[in-house]
Amino acid sequence: VLTMVTKVVNIPAVSVSDGLDDDLEVSDYTYEKAVYTESINALHKSGLYEEADQLYAAGVSNGHLPWAVVQSVTDKKRLRLDLHGMSAAVAHSAVRVSLQKEIMESSSQSSPDDNIAWDRDVMIITGRGRRSGERFRPVLRPEVQRMLTEEFYPPLGSSS
Repeated sequence: VLTMVTKVVNIPAVSVSDGLDDDLEVSDYTYEKAVYTESINALHKSGLYEEADQLYAAGVSNGHLPWAVVQSVTDKKRLRLDLHGMSAAVAHSAVRVSLQKEIMESSSQSSPDDNIAWDRDVMIITGRGRRSGERFRPVLRPEVQRMLTEEFYPPLGSSS
């Protein structure tokens, strides 16, 4: 709890440009996003993945966390998940919630007599690790690959 409070208190300040164009530069890391992110991190660290997933879904529906699914106009057969800027715990919940939602939607569109099969490719964009503890050392890619092979049944394959 103390770590979460410390991180929430140290949210970057909003800076205002003093130029003539009156541009306002606002950090996208708000108080609400910090509370959601640090709470998900704490739940994930405690092994409470379902609770972390529920909190992620609430944060997205309240507009405080980004929805990982990116709609592609040109490629409807591929599901794209963009995890840029997410912590490993938030990315973990984003992948789980996004895949569960997509599977539920595809199964609701088929008749009960159909054999339900996932027929879409999934592209998960993790970034290069520019904001990781050690610069340009990816944290999300290995975590997502581990999750896909260990936490889903049947295990989902991945490639870089």
